[in-house]
Amino acid sequence: MIKQTKLLNDTDWSNLHGNEVYVTMLRNKIKCDVTLSKAESTTGTTITKEADTLEGLDIVDYLEEVPEGLVYYKSENVYGWLKYEIYFESALDMENFMHFYNTTLGLHVIQK
Repeated sequence: MIKQTKLLNDTDWSNLHGNEVYVTMLRNKIKCDVTLSKAESTTGTTITKEADTLEGLDIVDYLEEVPEGLVYYKSENVYGWLKYEIYFESALDMENFMHFYNTTLGLHVIQK
């Protein structure tokens, strides 16, 4: 299956170092933290997943499909938190992502 995406991989990101697009993406950087929770699988073993998948909040799917400019992200699991650093080529894409993220989290809290 062929799929178009604006999501950069690590090699693409390293090739950008020093040029104008790289500097622009550094200016449009955001960080977001997602808590991880423990959940019991059907076999009784403990597995880790995003907290109730945040009712449909899937950051990677959003980054692959929605932004119009280039995007690069790094994720790291740190002591029960999934920490994302996301770099956008376009400030508009960054603003749209922040609104998506905050709205989805707000709806998740309201539903509880």
